[in-house]
Amino acid sequence: MTHVIPKGEDLNALIIPPEPNLKNKIDILPGAAPKIHKVIACTWAATTFRTRGNRANVNDGKRRLQEWLEFNLLSGFDHIYVYDNSGAFTNEDSLADVIGLFDKSQVTRVDWPCKICSNRDGNEGDRSSQYAAESSCRLRFGAHARWLGSFDTDEYLVPMGDFNSMGEVADKFDEDGVKVAVFKSSPAKPRFDLLE
Repeated sequence: MTHVIPKGEDLNALIIPPEPNLKNKIDILPGAAPKIHKVIACTWAATTFRTRGNRANVNDGKRRLQEWLEFNLLSGFDHIYVYDNSGAFTNEDSLADVIGLFDKSQVTRVDWPCKICSNRDGNEGDRSSQYAAESSCRLRFGAHARWLGSFDTDEYLVPMGDFNSMGEVADKFDEDGVKVAVFKSSPAKPRFDLLE
């Protein structure tokens, strides 16, 4: 099986690793387990973190993660892998207690205490640890699912139209022969006319 890391705007795309016809193909997961999930998600999160450019310190990582996990499990993701980056900044806390609220068959914690490893001067806000976690998730768990997506905990994929779950969306992609799905990201705006 060959895995492809998307570039640029495709970074948050759901990916089906292609199966190229190569003469010297190396199976990186020989004897891998069959695809046991239809749709899985990966996220890189921490109890606290600083936004890009160190503009703000965010201290509600546990609350954000719990809400995000609940939503995505309800919307049809079969399994979610959480790369817990809390250990890069503290040994006193982690996301383990939040992840422990969910069944192990639905959510897996991967301890990921890797710090940002950008060597570019003045660009310490780069998320190289996040990109490495996303790559790790694809390599370690991608072979066990038909569809895989990498998301931040402030990104919500909502099944719309005739679809009631992300599993139904994935079925339609398979039916239409879609190999990579890219979703538009836009900030939500409240409809004040509908609020009491």
